[in-house]
Amino acid sequence: MNRLQFAKGTRLAAAALVALGLAACGDDGPEPIQLTAQNAPVVGDLTVDLLANSLSGLTASAVDPGGYSGITPAVGSMRRHNPLVNFSMNAAPDGCPSFTPDPAPDADQDGVPDNTLYTFDPAFCTTTDQNGTLVITGSIRISDPASAQIGFDIDINTLGIDFQGSQGQGDFNLGLDGSRSLRGSPSLLTLDDDLGLSASAGGQTATVGYTWSVSFTPAQGSSIVFGDALPDGTLDLGGTFTANSSEGFFNLVIDTPVALSYDSTCGFEGDVVAGVARAAASSQEGAAAVEVTWNGCGVEPTVVFIG
Repeated sequence: MNRLQFAKGTRLAAAALVALGLAACGDDGPEPIQLTAQNAPVVGDLTVDLLANSLSGLTASAVDPGGYSGITPAVGSMRRHNPLVNFSMNAAPDGCPSFTPDPAPDADQDGVPDNTLYTFDPAFCTTTDQNGTLVITGSIRISDPASAQIGFDIDINTLGIDFQGSQGQGDFNLGLDGSRSLRGSPSLLTLDDDLGLSASAGGQTATVGYTWSVSFTPAQGSSIVFGDALPDGTLDLGGTFTANSSEGFFNLVIDTPVALSYDSTCGFEGDVVAGVARAAASSQEGAAAVEVTWNGCGVEPTVVFIG
């Protein structure tokens, strides 16, 4: 399974909280950050990456606990957006996380543990190299809802990384809390995410949160087999995204005015090839939106700012 599945969603979320959440400052405290043509490309990237996170959440790879240690590469795109983030990351060591019970029970053999706690203990989740020291902490509980044909529940309890750099590498802290759940059948999947992310780098701190539902309907004549790759189908997304810091806050409402078409043969794992996602922001200073339009397999989506 892909150890970096969950990182897909946190990379641009981390980048957005730095690029947007720290972009406004007022004399009387935090102010709303307007959506503008200048920050629209970042919002477009964010929308695409959060969609990628939702796609990974629809498959069995979402219950791979090793993937949650993949929040460490979140700094990869933060580095693109903020020069304060300037260091390399280590991989999680073997034995991280540990889990109870061991082995994890799976009565129906669907790949989802019945009810297992995965713990990131600093005693086993600390690595040091020439770049610095990385510590992963927290825990994740993964369980299998007996009432669902296809499904899982994941509860994240203060999962975090702390990186202390050396030789000019920066310090960085990232924390994740929340839950995600999947329910479905061979003809429909629904993923619900309620997640919060915090990040600190270069003496700056910000938080983001996102709460939404994603539904996936297979194309006519196809069906969903949990554990296999997704078939062709359509996606609908609806929910909210927020970014906050001591200097400003940013709110987005995300939906899909034109359903997204998923092509299972596009790229290595399948991808969205058509449709429109919209991220709308409103504040006391006005309202605006960014629309992302997919233009085919392997073609960069078009990002348009609507003032």
